[in-house]
Amino acid sequence: MTDRVHLFANGSQFGDWMYNNCEQCPLWPNDAEWPDCELNEAIMRASISDGTVSAEEAQALGYPDDVRVYVWRCKKMEGLKDETP
Repeated sequence: MTDRVHLFANGSQFGDWMYNNCEQCPLWPNDAEWPDCELNEAIMRASISDGTVSAEEAQALGYPDDVRVYVWRCKKMEGLKDETP
């Protein structure tokens, strides 16, 4: 069985993380479309199920395993802002 990670304590944390990451990400084309991002899909699946993602997805998202923080930066987004015009 794969280890699962519970990313957010509640819906407010989920919403804040989405706003500070996915909704600011250059991969999100506009408000009318969903981004083409497997990590966003993993978080959205978690939000409608048990709230967990796989350990691999959590690591790809940059989830800190040593310190509990409220909002952290998605690893996928780190270099994207510099690449977009």
